[in-house]
Amino acid sequence: MRRMSRVLRAIAALVVFALVALLCAPLTSMVTTVKAAAITSPAVSPDAFAIAQVSAGTYHSCMLRNTAVWCTGLNDSGQRGTGTTAMSLTFQPSLLTGASSVHAGGMRTCVTLVNKTLWCWGQLETAYEPSSQTTPSTRKVALRTAVLVPTQLPIAGVTQMSVGPSHMCAVKSNTSLWCWGANGRGQLGIGSRDDSVVPVDTKLRGVIAVSVGTTHTCAVTKDRRLWCWGANGTRQLGAAGVAARLTPERVGSLTVSSVSAGNGFTCVVTVSTTQRADDGDKVLCFGRNNAGQLGVAKGKARAVPVNVKLTEPVSVHAGEEFACATITDGTVWCWGNNTHGQLADGTSTSKHTPHVVNVPETLGTISQLSVGLTHACAVLSVQRGMWCWGRNLFGELGDASAVIRREGTGVWPDGVHRQGVGTATSARVIAAGDVSCGDSQYVNSGTGAAGAQCGAPSTAGHITTLPADAVLALGDLQYPDGEWENFDYYYRDTWGTFASKTFPMRGNHEYGVPGAYGYSRFFGPNSQSYYSTDFGPWRALIVDSWCLGQLFDGCSATSPQSQWLATQLRQASAEGKCVVVAMHHPLVSSGRYGTVSVSDLWRIAVDGGADLMLAAHDHIYERFAALGNDGRPRDGGPRFFISGLGGAPAHNFITTAAGSEFRYRTNHGVLDLTFTERGYTWSFVNSLDATVVDSGSASCAP
Repeated sequence: MRRMSRVLRAIAALVVFALVALLCAPLTSMVTTVKAAAITSPAVSPDAFAIAQVSAGTYHSCMLRNTAVWCTGLNDSGQRGTGTTAMSLTFQPSLLTGASSVHAGGMRTCVTLVNKTLWCWGQLETAYEPSSQTTPSTRKVALRTAVLVPTQLPIAGVTQMSVGPSHMCAVKSNTSLWCWGANGRGQLGIGSRDDSVVPVDTKLRGVIAVSVGTTHTCAVTKDRRLWCWGANGTRQLGAAGVAARLTPERVGSLTVSSVSAGNGFTCVVTVSTTQRADDGDKVLCFGRNNAGQLGVAKGKARAVPVNVKLTEPVSVHAGEEFACATITDGTVWCWGNNTHGQLADGTSTSKHTPHVVNVPETLGTISQLSVGLTHACAVLSVQRGMWCWGRNLFGELGDASAVIRREGTGVWPDGVHRQGVGTATSARVIAAGDVSCGDSQYVNSGTGAAGAQCGAPSTAGHITTLPADAVLALGDLQYPDGEWENFDYYYRDTWGTFASKTFPMRGNHEYGVPGAYGYSRFFGPNSQSYYSTDFGPWRALIVDSWCLGQLFDGCSATSPQSQWLATQLRQASAEGKCVVVAMHHPLVSSGRYGTVSVSDLWRIAVDGGADLMLAAHDHIYERFAALGNDGRPRDGGPRFFISGLGGAPAHNFITTAAGSEFRYRTNHGVLDLTFTERGYTWSFVNSLDATVVDSGSASCAP
C-alpha cells in the first residue's frame, strides 16, 4: 500500500635531515625507504579489520587498520604515501605497514612504528635556501620537497607527535619534546626564528601531550601545566600583547588534560581541582574568534580563556576556524565556522554554541576523533567504520564522492572479511541482481512476476519461503539511481525484509548518486565496495565492477581492488577452499551488456583459480559453460551465471554468446545455490509459480 500510494503520486621529502647534519650530501643518499623485512609489526587486533585510529590533514585523511596505513583525498605532494600523486576518493593502502600510530597534517603524513621510529611522506622540509646559510644576518629558511614514499626521519624513541601545515613536534620516551620545520614565528620553541630540517630539542621536559597549530605550538606536561609558544597575533598563546614567544611559556595557572592548537586559536580540557559540583572538567578556548570558534559570539580575539560550556568533556580538537569535543557518553559536539558543514548540523550557518553530531544509533558511539582543516572523521564503536563530515571536494572523507557532507556520512573502508554463513560442509545462498524499480518504472511497467513487469515484490516474497542461509544481492539494487529515498521506500519493503542476511554488491546504478550514498546509508557497515566472506566451505569474493565509479582506472590490473582480489585468491587456495567471485557486470552476455571494463578483474579471477563466477547487469538469466580468462569457452575454467531477473524489467537477447548453454527472460526469478565441500548445485527458480527453470551441479578442486 505504501508503494502504490507513492506510485500514484509519481504519476503526477622527507627529510634529508641527516643530510643537513652532513651538510650537503645529495637528498637521495639520505632517504631511508620502507623495507618490509625491517619492520616489526605490533600484535594483530582481535578484529583484523577494526580501525584503530583516524587522522585528518588539510585535504586528506589517513586511518590505521591492522598496522597498515590507508589514506584518501588530495595527493599533490604525495601525502597519501602511495608513491604517486594520484588523488583518491576512498581510503586506499599506502606503502607502509607495521605502524602503531598515524598523524596527518597539512600536506603530509607521519607514522610511528612499534620500534618508536618515525616515518613521514608528503610535503617535507629537506634542505635550506642557499642564501639563508651564506648570509649571517638572514635566518635559515627551509625548503620543502614532495616526498612520495615513506621516509625515515632522524629521531628515535617517539611516543607521540603532532603534524601541522608547516612544522611538526614529537615527544620522545624520555618525555623530551623535539620540533622541526618552519620557525618564522618561533613555533619550534628553540629560542630563535631559524627553520630546522632536523628535529631540535625544545628543552621542555615531562611532556605528555603536544599539539601543533598553524604558527604556534602548545604542550602539556605531566604536572598538567599548559605551555605555549610561537605566534601570538590573535592571542592564541593566552598571553598579553601580540609578540611571538620563541620559547615555551606557561599559560596562566591552567591545569589541563587535553590541548589542541588550531589556526590562530587554542582549546583545552581543564582538570577539576576541587570536589564542587559546579567545578567539573571544562573546555576553554582562547585566541582568534572570527567565526565563534571560542564558544562565544564571533568578535575580537581573546587572551582570556572562554568557557565553551560542555559537560564532562574528554578531549578537544581544533580545526581552522572550528572545534569539536568528545564527551564521556561517546558523543561529539562542534562549534565555530560551518561554511563546509564542519558542525554536521545540515546547514552552512556558523554557530558559537556547540552542536551534537548525530550518529545513527545502530552505528554506536564515537571512540576516537580527528579534526582537519575543514573536515572531521571519527572512529565508530562498531570499529570497522567511521563517521565523517565537512568539506570533501578532494575526497578527504573517503566516501567515494567529492560532495560536502553537512550532516555526516558513514565511511566503510574496503577489503574486510564478513562473518560467513552456513556450516563447515554446506551453505544455501540465493543470488540475483537488478532488483527494485523506482516510481516511473512501477507506473509504466506495473507490478508482477512477468519479466516485463516490476518483480521485486514477487522475488522477495519467493525468497522468504526459501530456507536460505544468505541472499547475495548482485548489484543495481534500486532504480533509477540508487537514491536513499527509494532505498528507504521501495527496497526496504521488498528485499529489505531480509537485509540482515543479505550480502550486497554495488552496481553502476548505485553510483547514480555520488559515493553510492543511498546504498551506503541503507547497508551501513555492510556497504563496502569489495569484501570477502565464507559461504559454508567456500570463500566468496565480492567485487565492485563499477570500481567506485572510476571504471577502467579503478578496475585496472594494478588497482588496489585488483591487487586485493589476487591476494585473496592465493589465500583461499592456500586454505584449500573453493572460490566464487561475484561482480555486477558480466564480461560476456547474450544480452546487450557485456562489459569490457571488467576484463582485468575477470582475468585475475580466472587465473587465480576461481571455481564459479556470478554477475547480473543484463536483466536476464544465462548459464555458461566453463570459460577462460578471455571469456571464451575453455575446459577447466569456471562456470559463469548471469542472474539479473531480481525485479527490474527484463532485457532482450540479441545474440548467442560463445559458451552460452541456457538463456531465460520470461519471468523474474532467483538463482538458488548450495555450496558443498567439493562442489555446488544450482537451480533457477521462476518466481511466478516457483517452478525450476534450469538446474544442475558441478564439482570444484581447490
